[in-house]
Amino acid sequence: MSALFVLTLAHVIFSLIVVVAGMRLVQSFLTNHRSPVAQHCFFVVTALTLITSFLFPFQGVTPGIAIGILCVLVFIPTWFAAYRSRLTRPWRLVYVAGSVLLLYLNCVVLIVQSFQKIGFLHEIAPVGNESAVTASQAVLLLLAVAVGALSLRRFGRIASAAQSEHIAAFRSQDGIELSLVSPAKPLRRRDRDAAQ
Repeated sequence: MSALFVLTLAHVIFSLIVVVAGMRLVQSFLTNHRSPVAQHCFFVVTALTLITSFLFPFQGVTPGIAIGILCVLVFIPTWFAAYRSRLTRPWRLVYVAGSVLLLYLNCVVLIVQSFQKIGFLHEIAPVGNESAVTASQAVLLLLAVAVGALSLRRFGRIASAAQSEHIAAFRSQDGIELSLVSPAKPLRRRDRDAAQ
């Protein structure tokens, strides 16, 4: 078993996992339920996919290399938005849009590779620029735009609730008691004098 075979197998497995994890993450955007497991899995496996993609022997700049570079450029700010920005308003947009774009780019590669490597699909599109490939990518693009727009619209509610909880925790560390009745309600200061 050659090192190239192992690298290819690992890259394919990572690529499939990242698509599944990305779908789960986008589902969490659409259903207003944050999924830390899907988020962590998506970012870790995306990083592994990118690393393995650049370990293949270099044979000039190909569309795959260009997509890999684009993914790295999208991944860095998206990762920062997810883990370092506390999802404040502008970073919320970066997090959601970047995650959907990364999923879209991985799905584009999946479509292209499927038409190249899977027998019956390769018979339909042996060159790779046939109408079947173009139509598949067009449908994927429309889905990505629609899902991205819905995700941006709905994720604001999740992030606002999470940000409120973070503010409560932050202020309570400074010795100011706050109560968060529910994520949807504003924070209120407790009145100690009234309780005495």
